Amino acid sequence: MSSAWPIAKEAITKICHQSNFPTTTFTMADLGCSSGPNALLIASNLVQQILAKLLARLTPKLEDMILILVHVSLMGCRVLSIPGFSPPILSISFIPLLPFIGSQIPEGIENKNKGKIFMSSTSPKSVIDAYYNQFQKDFSMFLKCRAEELVIGGLMILTIVGRTSEEPWSKECTSCWDFLSSALNTMVAEGLLEEEKVDSFNIPNYMASLDEIEVEVWKEGSFSINYFEVSRIDWNFFDDAETKHDFAKCIRFVIETLLIPHFGESIIEELFRRYKNIIIQKRSKEKLELINLTISLIKIK
Repeated sequence: MSSAWPIAKEAITKICHQSNFPTTTFTMADLGCSSGPNALLIASNLVQQILAKLLARLTPKLEDMILILVHVSLMGCRVLSIPGFSPPILSISFIPLLPFIGSQIPEGIENKNKGKIFMSSTSPKSVIDAYYNQFQKDFSMFLKCRAEELVIGGLMILTIVGRTSEEPWSKECTSCWDFLSSALNTMVAEGLLEEEKVDSFNIPNYMASLDEIEVEVWKEGSFSINYFEVSRIDWNFFDDAETKHDFAKCIRFVIETLLIPHFGESIIEELFRRYKNIIIQKRSKEKLELINLTISLIKIK
């Protein structure tokens, strides 16, 4: 969120300097947000940035109305309509996706990816292709749906875990799933899990490159890319002794709802205990990073 904020701030500044910028309705959406302080922080920062640019152009009465709506919105309410306000004529979406989880497991990979839960350098080409094809379908649909929510000139800022390598099985985007796969396989070796259960489980996730994202944006046609940035986030960043947060918990939050229906709830605690230990061992020997892609898009049609 912090690395993406300068891009959001710059995008808002450009919008507010337009001569035809609206002084009535400004709609924002934070899709994929959390339910805690982080979500409120992002919304609050966006609102404050907009108000800082607009206060000189607002009447006191309208300023008071905006501040009231901001307060109501941050309290968890959704304002549906306000007398005298025109329909939204500009929208901005700040959408954190960690990672890009697809709509379904790619078709045609059942039992072709034995011993793994994600693609790797040893996965058959058919598995790699199936993952990419599923990403193309899902990301194109994602863009299409967001385009229906935005007006011409509206902005969408995406921050997505991706990769810089041309290889979709690169360590920079598969390590987190490789380690989880290793944890599952140790439980198979000890008779705690059936091998077939692991062989038949695959994660519907794809960590795209900027080139792949650019291709899909161009093909879908509703947006143009205004700006992009690549940043690297050390896995150590997720560790916080005071709150007892760690990278393993972050991944558990993302994937647990997919694991439980397939493996059952009884294995989850033991699985992530092993997963955390594997991460600690790997991290002592090598630097582990996530690649974060932040893309600013403008709706053009």
